[in-house]
Amino acid sequence: MIHDRYLRITRLDFDDEYAWHTELTASNGSSVASQDVYLAPNHLREFASQLRDFPTSIATFELEKLATGSPWFVRLAAIQVDALGHSALSVLMSNNGVRPHIKVQSEFSIYPVDPAQINRLGAELLSWVDNSFEPFIWAPR
Repeated sequence: MIHDRYLRITRLDFDDEYAWHTELTASNGSSVASQDVYLAPNHLREFASQLRDFPTSIATFELEKLATGSPWFVRLAAIQVDALGHSALSVLMSNNGVRPHIKVQSEFSIYPVDPAQINRLGAELLSWVDNSFEPFIWAPR
């Protein structure tokens, strides 16, 4: 079941245990972004651990660079929105196209999300990395 607000990671290829071919999709209910990327499971584990420790830990996950020459860019970051503890999952995805008619970039936040939901995202993601045969889907409640 897909919810209005979600993060989904689908592993597309199981040939390489160190560089997973995946599709990363996120939605805040109004906007949806999806990027076909290669990622290392150890980077996902590190991000998941940061998410579990949020907000006492900075939680940022970046793939490639937001610059010409990189095939894509993805950044996911757990952020604290205000002093009351309201939080969000910030999403930025780009295909790093060089001309306006071929460049696609999406930036939005999945909001509101309380820190406990971000901690749950980290715990579930950490568990999924070790058993990634089905798509990972996280939806804040």
